[in-house]
Amino acid sequence: MNLTFDYGALQTLISASARILSFIAAFFAAALIVIKFFSIIRTRYVKRTESQLEPLFERKLRELDHSGLAYLNSLIFYKRKILRKYIIYHSFGKTGTGLARHSQAYRKLGFVKHDTKNLKSIFWWERAESARCLGQLRISEAKARLIKCLGDRSNEVRLMAAWALGRIGDTDVIEKSLEALVRTSRFAGMRLSSTVFEYGDKAVPVLVKTLDHSDPAVRILALHLLGELKSREAVIPVERKTLPDEKKEVRVAAYKVLGIIAEERSYEVLLKGLKDPLWEVRAQAAKALGFLKIPEAAIPLSETFEDPKWWVRRNAGEALVKLGYKGREGLLMVFSRTRDENVKAAAKEWLDEYEFLS
Repeated sequence: MNLTFDYGALQTLISASARILSFIAAFFAAALIVIKFFSIIRTRYVKRTESQLEPLFERKLRELDHSGLAYLNSLIFYKRKILRKYIIYHSFGKTGTGLARHSQAYRKLGFVKHDTKNLKSIFWWERAESARCLGQLRISEAKARLIKCLGDRSNEVRLMAAWALGRIGDTDVIEKSLEALVRTSRFAGMRLSSTVFEYGDKAVPVLVKTLDHSDPAVRILALHLLGELKSREAVIPVERKTLPDEKKEVRVAAYKVLGIIAEERSYEVLLKGLKDPLWEVRAQAAKALGFLKIPEAAIPLSETFEDPKWWVRRNAGEALVKLGYKGREGLLMVFSRTRDENVKAAAKEWLDEYEFLS
């Protein structure tokens, strides 16, 4: 049986396919150009409209009487959208009566109702944006709905809800926020720092209480946030988290926080940490002693410099440099007495670092 191959038909098929692909490519290129064109036109139109309406918005919002509200509520959809954006944008940096005035306008114009409804949107970015707006204007009546958003399937929505609750300022939601975020990612929880700064010192008692939470990840996050606040009143509760019966990761975090807070009364606890069976604890205790800058720490740190673990030796060297002249004496002691060439070389490097910083 003879089989023949029709090359002419194949060439015709290839040529037709190429024409179709060229047409599709040209179509999509033209579509992108059209979309870009209309996007530019729309952006320019919105900016021009904003510049025209801004003086009017400002006057109406400043008065906010019956006639002003009636006028603003009568605006067509796209102008109301611009007005909503205007209120949010101009609330940045405002506090006290200035922020209260913007919040009052936002409520009276129905935007709070719009955002609260949008917290149930099928699109995560709409839920996150609504949470951001409600938090920016500190809309306290949205608190219950924002708490529910802490369990949202989107990590960004949970973060924004936690931030918004921080802006509202009720401390009873701090622990709920920590629990919600560490379930997803410890790094996501670390982003709560800006939220905790919104609470200020009143967050400290709640965070201290959270140090006894059953979840180690929550305890670590609470320690991190106490460190961000540099709370001196939290030193003793944090010291308790360094005890051997605590989880290793929690202990390491506690030693780190003691270094950040840098209270002299933590000195004895940190010295004990230099002799801990866990090298991770010894390394963090050495680093923390450098932040305390207590000259008497030079001798125990110089002894730690010959630890079998590189990270412990590295942190001890860094701490000795921070101790100034006493630290230099400690490094010279290590250099002169050690028989380990690697340790001697490391001591020489830290001595050079000391001279450079001096």
